Amino acid sequence: MNNEERDPLHGDGIFTVEISDDGLEAVGEFRPPVGKGLPLVIDHVELELQKFDVTYNVDWFTVHKSIDECNHGHKIVSGVVVAKGLAPEPYIPERLVVEEKYRRRHPVAGVVKAGQDKMDLRERQLFIVVQAGDIIARRVAEQEGKEGVGVTGQPIPVPKPSVAQPELGENVEEEFGIVKAAVGGQLLFSNSLIEVQETLQLTEGVGYHTGHIRFPGNCVLAGAVKPGFKLWLGGKLHAKDTVDVTEVFCNGRIVCDGGLMGHGEGVVRSKDRIRTRFIENCIVESHGAIYVQQSILYGKVRSLDRIVLGDRSKVVGSDLSAVNGVFAHSLGSERGGRVSVWVGINFVVERKMEVLRQRIDNLVERIARMRSHLQIRDSERGQQHMQDLIEERDDLHGKIGELLGSLDANEQAIVAVKDKVQAGTMIQICRSFLTVEETVKNVQFRLDPAEGVILQEKLASGQFPRLQELETDA
Repeated sequence: MNNEERDPLHGDGIFTVEISDDGLEAVGEFRPPVGKGLPLVIDHVELELQKFDVTYNVDWFTVHKSIDECNHGHKIVSGVVVAKGLAPEPYIPERLVVEEKYRRRHPVAGVVKAGQDKMDLRERQLFIVVQAGDIIARRVAEQEGKEGVGVTGQPIPVPKPSVAQPELGENVEEEFGIVKAAVGGQLLFSNSLIEVQETLQLTEGVGYHTGHIRFPGNCVLAGAVKPGFKLWLGGKLHAKDTVDVTEVFCNGRIVCDGGLMGHGEGVVRSKDRIRTRFIENCIVESHGAIYVQQSILYGKVRSLDRIVLGDRSKVVGSDLSAVNGVFAHSLGSERGGRVSVWVGINFVVERKMEVLRQRIDNLVERIARMRSHLQIRDSERGQQHMQDLIEERDDLHGKIGELLGSLDANEQAIVAVKDKVQAGTMIQICRSFLTVEETVKNVQFRLDPAEGVILQEKLASGQFPRLQELETDA
């Protein structure tokens, strides 16, 4: 019986087929006979497939199985893929593809530290940081397309989808199809560009919205730094506002249009120079010169070069240390807040010596306790342990002796003050000390190396550098 003689109204079993929009699948439905209707047979299925020109890659095994299941199980069998075409392969031109670890990276909301059950939101990371030499993308060769075949046997043309073709931007370099970061910085990529920005732009300050800042390049910072947040930079820092200091470490110079303000324990360190409007209640250390426009209040400021303050500036309740001298408008205050100035010495060497002294003090206490113990219960093992402690102490004394030779870095360093030096101010040049007995004005202090004493003289013309002339230098 042919297909036209079947009548579903009489309960005959029938087969219907639909072709997917892309022409790659033919999906059939097998309906069983009802009552005295005719069963579904393969001839009927073949005729129906021919009607829709379904000739390519017909799955006859599945067709026969579905017919048997339909007839013997007396149930509708639907959603059966009776034919599958061959999908075309797209043509994709040669292109750059960013490494998967960067494409799939999501912002880190925070870090749960060992032994804690709370997330530290200050550790969040919102941007991708790469180091110089990191592989950030690879060049993928052209992929030739291939025609497909639909279930009707008709060819399906090669697709040519829109593919991102990013170009190389700043601070990236390609060699043998491998794209690497030329500098450390922030990785930015889109469908049109791959680049590394050496300078991080922070327009809304630093806080919980950014987390701590760890960046290998430079940073331009606008907005406040919230208390408790830290900055570690491999390059320079330009802060356009006052920085609330917890920790600021820079390999490059620091320029702060506002000031550096801490809470007694804040630390700022630079391997280059520092320029700021004021320093208040924090520790500031630099391998280069430190230029302060207005004031240093209750700070500890140390430089391996010089410390220079601007006109009408003041220093109150602070400790200053600089290899090549301190140049200030005034030192101390009539209301108190004694100032200590130490020039001509290397504060890094002095710090190493202080660490060694602390270790020696600890060893001296341990040796004393061991001696007391051995007086009560002597033993060969105890004697050997005490001897080891003594040798360690003597070794540390030797290291301090070696460092002493490099502690004095500049016997020509001076302390120059345009206005007043308040009584009680302590001046030290190399290892010579002087306490100012009464308030003096327009003076300089220098070392007489032959006598080993500090001389107080009238400030010589031209000795005091103009801070304005140093602005571009910082």
